[in-house]
Amino acid sequence: MLLPVPRLTNSLRGPFDVDQAYLHRKSLLQNRQSKRSKDDLELARKLVPRWDEASRDVRQTYKQFLGALVELINGEISSEEFHEVAKTFYDFFSGCDTDSGDLITQRVVDKKGELQKLFGYSISDSTLQKAASLAHRLSSLQSPDDETKLFQAKVADGNGANYHEFGDNITFQFPARFLVETPTANGYPMATDSWTTPISLQEDQDHQSLSSHQSNVRQGTVNLRWLKNVCDRIVGGGSQLSGDELAMALCRALQSNKAGDEIAGDLLDLVGDGAFETVQDLLMHRKDIVDAITHGMSMLKSEKMHSNSQPRMPSYGTQVTIQTESDRQIEKLRRKEEKRHKRGGDYGNMHDFSGESFSSLLIASERKQPLDDVMGTGQGSDSSLVSALPQGTVRLHRKSYEEVRIPPTPTAPMRPDEKLIEIRELDEFAQAAFQGYKSLNRIQSRIFHTTYHSNENILVCAPTGAGKTNIAMISVLHEIKQHFRDGILHKNEFKIVYVAPMKALASEVTSTFSHRLSPLNLTVSELTGDMQLSKNELEETQMIVTTPEKWDVITRKSSDMSLSMLVKLLIIDEVHLLNDDRGSVIEALVARTLRQVESSQSMIRIVGLSATLPNYLEVAQFLRVNPETGLFFFDSSYRPVPLAQQYIGITEKDYAKRNNLYNSICYEKVLDSLKQGHQAMVFVHSRKDTGKTARMLIEIAQKSGDLMLFTNEEHPQFGLIKKEVGKSRNREVVELFGYGFGIHHAGMLRADRGLTERLFSDGLLKVLVCTATLAWGVNLPAHTVVIKFINSLKDNLNAEVALGTVTNVKEACAWLGYTYLFIRMKMNPLVYGIAWDEGYPGKFYCPRMNSMNKPAYAAICTHSPSKPVLIFVSSRRQTRLTALDLIQHAASDEHPRQFLNIQEEDLEMVLSQVTDNNLRHTLRFGIGLHHAGLNDRDRSLVEELFANSKIQILVCTSTLAWGVNLPAHLVIIKGTEYFDGKTRRYVDFPITDILQMMGRAGRPQYDQHGKAVILVHEPKKSFYKKFLYEPFPVESNLREHLHDHINAEIVSGTISHKEDALHYLTWTYLFRRLVVNPAYYGLEDAESNTLNSYLSRLVQTTFEDLEDSGCIKMNEDSVEPLMLGSIASQYYLSYMTVSMFGSNISLDTSLEVFLHILSGASEYDELPVRHNEENFNATLSKMVPYLVDEHRLDDPHVKANLLFQAHFSRLELPISDYVTDLKSVLDQSIRIIQAMIDICANSGWLLSSLTCMHLLQMVMQGMWYEKDSSLWMLPSMNDDCLSHLNKLGFLTLQDLLDVTDMKLQRLLQQSPASELYKDLQHFPRIQVNMRLQKSDNEGSKPPVLNIKLEKTNFRRSTSRAFTPRFPKVKDEAWWLVLGNFTTSELYTLKRISFSDRTTTRMELPNNSINLQETKLLIISDCYLGLDQEFSLGKLNH
Repeated sequence: MLLPVPRLTNSLRGPFDVDQAYLHRKSLLQNRQSKRSKDDLELARKLVPRWDEASRDVRQTYKQFLGALVELINGEISSEEFHEVAKTFYDFFSGCDTDSGDLITQRVVDKKGELQKLFGYSISDSTLQKAASLAHRLSSLQSPDDETKLFQAKVADGNGANYHEFGDNITFQFPARFLVETPTANGYPMATDSWTTPISLQEDQDHQSLSSHQSNVRQGTVNLRWLKNVCDRIVGGGSQLSGDELAMALCRALQSNKAGDEIAGDLLDLVGDGAFETVQDLLMHRKDIVDAITHGMSMLKSEKMHSNSQPRMPSYGTQVTIQTESDRQIEKLRRKEEKRHKRGGDYGNMHDFSGESFSSLLIASERKQPLDDVMGTGQGSDSSLVSALPQGTVRLHRKSYEEVRIPPTPTAPMRPDEKLIEIRELDEFAQAAFQGYKSLNRIQSRIFHTTYHSNENILVCAPTGAGKTNIAMISVLHEIKQHFRDGILHKNEFKIVYVAPMKALASEVTSTFSHRLSPLNLTVSELTGDMQLSKNELEETQMIVTTPEKWDVITRKSSDMSLSMLVKLLIIDEVHLLNDDRGSVIEALVARTLRQVESSQSMIRIVGLSATLPNYLEVAQFLRVNPETGLFFFDSSYRPVPLAQQYIGITEKDYAKRNNLYNSICYEKVLDSLKQGHQAMVFVHSRKDTGKTARMLIEIAQKSGDLMLFTNEEHPQFGLIKKEVGKSRNREVVELFGYGFGIHHAGMLRADRGLTERLFSDGLLKVLVCTATLAWGVNLPAHTVVIKFINSLKDNLNAEVALGTVTNVKEACAWLGYTYLFIRMKMNPLVYGIAWDEGYPGKFYCPRMNSMNKPAYAAICTHSPSKPVLIFVSSRRQTRLTALDLIQHAASDEHPRQFLNIQEEDLEMVLSQVTDNNLRHTLRFGIGLHHAGLNDRDRSLVEELFANSKIQILVCTSTLAWGVNLPAHLVIIKGTEYFDGKTRRYVDFPITDILQMMGRAGRPQYDQHGKAVILVHEPKKSFYKKFLYEPFPVESNLREHLHDHINAEIVSGTISHKEDALHYLTWTYLFRRLVVNPAYYGLEDAESNTLNSYLSRLVQTTFEDLEDSGCIKMNEDSVEPLMLGSIASQYYLSYMTVSMFGSNISLDTSLEVFLHILSGASEYDELPVRHNEENFNATLSKMVPYLVDEHRLDDPHVKANLLFQAHFSRLELPISDYVTDLKSVLDQSIRIIQAMIDICANSGWLLSSLTCMHLLQMVMQGMWYEKDSSLWMLPSMNDDCLSHLNKLGFLTLQDLLDVTDMKLQRLLQQSPASELYKDLQHFPRIQVNMRLQKSDNEGSKPPVLNIKLEKTNFRRSTSRAFTPRFPKVKDEAWWLVLGNFTTSELYTLKRISFSDRTTTRMELPNNSINLQETKLLIISDCYLGLDQEFSLGKLNH
């Protein structure tokens, strides 16, 4: 039977015999079946001893069993390993004596741990059950024989795996429990730990992300051409064995609607057991192949319809209906296929393409629809349905901008066995904390039983807004319940600690829990850098809300062990920040808590609250959470309030028009929300933009006549609230309130931020313009959120994270699938992989950069000969050198100005405005430079030229990727290293920078796709290729901060030997990740010996570094703390800081040197020095008394020095950012200076100790010691008053305090006297009485000085220090300094604080001292000029 081939063009082809083709294909496949290896037959005979005599049912079940195993393995392993896995699995379940499903299920449960070790990852019960049932069925279809009994005997032997917990008696030997994911030769992990699948509402679909699949097929390359190549290899190559028929048969099987294991069996039947690796890849990438088939058929169909509508040549007045004729032949072929397979499986819509040759389908699949590269196909001229995003997503094309509207994620339906927990089901005392609630939400109800009725550690991973605060509350109520006896709550038996990632969130949590727990008479207190607690306040507090750093400080101190021993519940919020810079602190305090549980045998429950994250199993194990009972994972479909999103991409090129459009769209979205009766938040990227954006919105509202929608004058409390707002010192807050607007950012005073939050919460503000910090720190939900720092559709990831809708890479892929390049790079684990220990020496860096210029030029000519190109380099110097080399290459091609697209006269006019000589030169050739060294005018000019395509190439530093929205068709990243000034070496760019650079590739309004080229050093090439498409989990950050944490444990006594340090490390998350991902930490594998060697080396080098810094002393394998180490731990300082102190402080260090030492502390390493701030620093350096290094004005330590001097000199700071920076510098300085004082005192250096104390006084008062009169501390002081007081003999504040009120009135005029009297009430009058108790006659007891101190101004009722220029509240304290002022020797130092009066004693040295030269000094830690001096010589007489 002859059938004309469907013609896609007018060309004629020879006739095609369908029946003959089928027979030919059948013959080829039969020939291929005969080539199966002996190994495959060997496996069959191992499982089915009488394989040659096996029935059809046995063979069919065998195929299904192998298919189920392929689906279980979900990865690529060798044939030998597959045979071993198949045999072992079969042995487990072939010996069941019954067909009872319950017994098989029980056996699955019993063997689950061993099976997970066999397969290398967690497996769902349903998947295991299916494979186990097939194994049992295969066994039961055969008659029992001796061989089967032998298999069962093997199963019964050796099941006693010994699992160790974290930190379990390590000699150091590698815990067997962590023998996981050891890579084999081909990279597939064959073993895993005993943790099983977590309880999860999304159990089955999450296994894909948990699996350890490592296919050799690169993601994104699986298509029909790949399938053709695979089939050609299987068939054997050559013209007679093209593989097209095999490919068509595989396509039919993949399009089938059968179950996964049946499809796997069909595929194995087609390709043979020897090629099961291919079957694994086919199943893994089934969706990609089916999508390619569907697309190809769609293209063929549309082309046939198009060709059918055209007249054919030659035309004889008849029309051939190809579709109908094809259908008949395809139906015939389908029937033959069904007979061949002897099974009635449904192959779906295979008749849609069986009439086509595979080659035609392949070619058609590679053609693109007109809108494929945009976002999808749709209807209408101004909208399209976005296929890569959730159903219902629409893209709107407007003039000068595009809009994508994403509907809310559908809420996951309630399961039949799911019910909400009603509040009345709680104990009566617990109901008081849920006033106003009728029931818990779904997530809270799901975790309720474990949280409220057990002591299990738990980890809850859920999206933002899911109600994790109530989960914490339930765990708090459970703990309270443990201490109710006979109706009485024993509050002194327990403490609850809630660790929040930032102070703003701690404040919010404190407020919430205080209010809700008040009916139980529980005290909830905040303990952060802003809020200090006295010892009594700590004792009276039942729940402490703190930050990781603060709790780390508290638990480090052995003196506070009584507090930590009372802790029964530790709640860690936002635990996914383990890989943040502060993650090491969380890790250290959790490890310390676990050690405390082990050593004291006490119970401390740990509750972790987290956003969704991919490797929650490892985090759960680190927190000692049982994944079977305490691990809960919820995706975005469980968000209580579904979130709808709209993304606006501005396509307008003109800057002014673009900015106006930007603002008007923002206004429209806000206005829409207000018209619906809702409030709105607008997030902007800087503090300055909060007020600017608010005023812009008000201006547009005024012009459009919509201002009444924003105002809040109709509110019943408006008049009262307006008076309260009017008292604010923030002019913008007051001004904007009248229009119904508010602003919120970290630079505002806490009182103003709190006021704004309350106004918005009460509905008195309709619109709140804020920075991203509000998304973390304050729980202020709004109906509409507009994020105003998004300039294009591909740059939305930050916004997603801020909104809480994207919390891991998987969600980012789902929501932003239309930006293929960006998503692929987001999955690039650049931050993981090899650790490059040394970087690259500078002498090789420049030649390597130079060698990359020619490939960069070639990439431009190949990928973007006429479209815009961005080239990212590492430094300002490299921008110039790269541009000059590109000019040279273009000249050698005889096209030196090929990158220029501007008329000569226009160019000359532009060049006349350019200041930078290098930029002026390169612009002549169409190449621009962009870096922080250019002035604002030059930068704006070059940005405009590039945006308007007047120049084709822009060579820039990485700052442009973050700061300016200038997309290009091609992005070239020329080298992935930069010189780090802090470490003084070349290091890799952070992953975020690389992604941001690559995200600039592709211009939505012009390009269907973007291109990115990364030029890297050869040793890194394989690293980039290997990890390009793999997701990255949360890694440990402990290693970078290990010295400080190890030092703290040595000081506390936890570590006194190397073995202790090794034991400590096994409690950390770092240890868990070393086992799972050794390559990230520079290990070749996770073998026991490798880990032992690595950890031992890590401990040894850490100990050596700490010893070199003077923090510890090593004696063979034992260690003990030294003075510097103890001070570093006590004051929470870096070991590098105290080491620097020890090297630079001497017995008579001057104030100027102390200031340089203070500024040089490593705690100021991260003080930001922003673009152009070196100019501000240069100006400040000319206004302050002490010199700084003028060649390092961009150094953070130089800036810190200048900020200190400006503070002492009371200078006006140049910009508002400096005000915020000064607060940060002053905040950290207290503990740093106190540490310096302790170092001086321990060394017996009297003069240096006093100088350092005066430095602290200067910090607290913002004045110079001795240069400024202490009388300036009085608020009413002015020049005239100071001069008058000096003439009267009052030179210091102490002079005034020593005068009686009546005498002061008599000496001064009436008006200033009253003001001065009022000001003096801020300062304490201290009366000192001393008595010397001499040593006994034998001299065995040293002489003792008894001291009594009393405040005599009784009208002063506070101990709070009067420090108006210091940003935080502080209590008064005094130093008692006993020393010899002739020899400058310090004998004793004591620090005290008291309210009204106190007595204390100080021992003098045993040896004979000269009492005539010995003095006692009383020195304030916060006031200048109140020092008092007493001679012991007079006291002796």
